[in-house]
Amino acid sequence: MVRRVVVTGMGAVSPLGNDVETSFARLKVFENCVQVLPELAEYKNLNAHIGCRTAFMRPAEWTRKTTRTMGDVAMYALSFFIDLIPIRELTGNIMLAAVFGGMLMGIGLGMVVRAGATTGGTDMVAGILHDFLPSFSIPMILLVIDGMVILVAALYFSVEAGLYALLACFVSSKAMDTVIKGVNTAMQFTIITAEKEKIVNRILYDMNRGCTDISAT
Repeated sequence: MVRRVVVTGMGAVSPLGNDVETSFARLKVFENCVQVLPELAEYKNLNAHIGCRTAFMRPAEWTRKTTRTMGDVAMYALSFFIDLIPIRELTGNIMLAAVFGGMLMGIGLGMVVRAGATTGGTDMVAGILHDFLPSFSIPMILLVIDGMVILVAALYFSVEAGLYALLACFVSSKAMDTVIKGVNTAMQFTIITAEKEKIVNRILYDMNRGCTDISAT
């Protein structure tokens, strides 16, 4: 039986760099931080000795503001709810688990993204790509990234499980959009330009949207 160890999320992405520019530059050349960690050998029941070391993090150089990024209240609240909410199977129906699990995941990720933060996983990659592809929303990019990972995993494990996972990701992306943009998705843009005719034609005929001309001096 072939055994594989997959490092994803925070372990695969966060160690690449401490800022967007460094992380994206290393992603473009397909770098990663996966390596054998000899210090893990002391744990007898831990069979996998690989991981990603965040070498750029130097706590001695952190400012007081940096160390207070996650305050005491947040840490205590996290510990409280981890112990308060038991980890157990709520339903044996995979469809319900995919729909409601995806919705809860999307709400949580939406709150994180709306606050300008990241979980350090694939949503961090989606945020970086969004800076270069602003016409695509973060939930849309995240859906594509996670969808590709799920499709590859489905080939090795179970196509049925992969389809349920894709459903959960789709529901999650819709929930994220709702949290980020709000229930009312109507948007209005104010464009100040001297090339009025060109922009109006693009909006009316290429985008099939309406516009209002407000003259100003």
